Amino acid sequence: SLYVFNKEGEIIETIGLNKNPDFEIENNDWEDITNDNEYLFVADTGNNFGNRDNLNIIRINKGADFIVDGIIEISYSDQESFFPRPKHKYDAEAIIVIEDKIALFSKDRENLNTDLYLVNKTPNEQQILISKFNYKVGSLITGGDYDEDSNLLALVSYSSKGDQYLIIFENFELNSLENNTFKKFKIPLDQAQIEAVKIIDEKTFWVTSEDEGIGSPFMYKIEVK
Repeated sequence: SLYVFNKEGEIIETIGLNKNPDFEIENNDWEDITNDNEYLFVADTGNNFGNRDNLNIIRINKGADFIVDGIIEISYSDQESFFPRPKHKYDAEAIIVIEDKIALFSKDRENLNTDLYLVNKTPNEQQILISKFNYKVGSLITGGDYDEDSNLLALVSYSSKGDQYLIIFENFELNSLENNTFKKFKIPLDQAQIEAVKIIDEKTFWVTSEDEGIGSPFMYKIEVK
């Protein structure tokens, strides 16, 4: 289900995802969500221990009563072992739509960097992902958003010490990934694990924190000075 809520945190609408007999969906580990004019894309890409071989992105048709109309299956080109382990580079939580692609940012539990992968929107045969660029963010990426009017890309992340961060790429260019630079801001929140971000404007953002047993879930409005 999709939940629509107001700024007071009250749920004002619940939208059920209409199942399609042609596509069997399962919530293995749903993470981020993004959209374009036609579709919603839900990332079933959580992979805490690096042992999943069924990673996928679910495509939902907004104009057809939110029916699931495709499964985009993905895998990493350089993953050879699926043995469970705590530190690896094959987890990903943040997705955004940018131009005609879905951008997937990895949650590298081993090196604390993030690899950018580009995924075609059209479901077809399994897509083998190759890193397009590696950004040395120094933390674990959990969510992202992109504003096409300002070319602003925002990511959120946390460290092993429990610090929370907002990472901003100004004038992000897909055709010049090596020239993109970012600014990293510590979010002054304790007892939190930031999982999603939404751009309000170039200085203001919504972020959400999940429970994880360390505090109540909240949505925060934050401003960059």
